[in-house]
Amino acid sequence: MGGMFWCPPRYGWVKFNASGVANEDEVGCGGVLRDSDGVAMALFSGPIATKDYIKPRLERSSLLWICI
Repeated sequence: MGGMFWCPPRYGWVKFNASGVANEDEVGCGGVLRDSDGVAMALFSGPIATKDYIKPRLERSSLLWICI
């Protein structure tokens, strides 16, 4: 897997990054809000309750985020 990097927002702005993951049994997401210096201002993570028919869509969506 290639290296990951973070590009800060312009001075005075904030940036929100979020990600999700899905496997056979669980789905979850998390995110962070950072200022232009990279200081975390807010964090979240947790499980997502889903129906079986939603999981394949979330998995495809996760793959799209990885490829961008």
